[in-house]
Amino acid sequence: MTPALIASCYPLGSLALSGVAFYAALEPLVRDHRTSLNSRQHSHGGPDRMNHDLAAELHRRAEQDQAARRRLLKTGAADDLVLIDADNTAWLKQVIARHGWPGITLVGEQGADEAWLLAQHADRDPDFQRQALSRLQDAVEAGEALPRHLAYLTDRVLVASGEPQVYGTQYTHDPDGGDLRPHPVSDPSQLDTRRACVGLEPAAEADRRMRERYPRKAV
Repeated sequence: MTPALIASCYPLGSLALSGVAFYAALEPLVRDHRTSLNSRQHSHGGPDRMNHDLAAELHRRAEQDQAARRRLLKTGAADDLVLIDADNTAWLKQVIARHGWPGITLVGEQGADEAWLLAQHADRDPDFQRQALSRLQDAVEAGEALPRHLAYLTDRVLVASGEPQVYGTQYTHDPDGGDLRPHPVSDPSQLDTRRACVGLEPAAEADRRMRERYPRKAV
């Protein structure tokens, strides 16, 4: 995996810029990542190196996160969601300080997915969310996390900074929950190329699913 390919697929240096430059030939990065991931799983014995207690706690917290968001969609009440997100953010900070990013070798594929979920929802601590993005980038390069996780968190951080997103994963809506739409995207003509690079479906298909899942409001 070359630095040029990494920069093409994950333009993290653009977070402080008003514009983002993109390049062709992105697909080899995903291929290299899959090769790296398979190699690590075979050479390190997969789950034998896992921290099962940490993986279990990640799962508990991710389940709590999702249950709170389901309640929000049904009732509109967000009080417990704010508390859950704050507690999960504080806990994930401690985990990263002790272990580094919770990657596939440490917590398994499900645990790595759930670590990303907690970072994705750490919106009330943007400084930490940016730090998590940097750690996640390192994990993706090492084959310890999925490219799509980095795509989602990249967009989350960009949108929070008032910048156009890169992969079109983040949506917004009117105050009444209507007019669901993606946040502005940089270089929209190349959007599906960038999405394919990180293993995401075309934007039109993702948009259809979003509208089916969140007919009124997305969180």
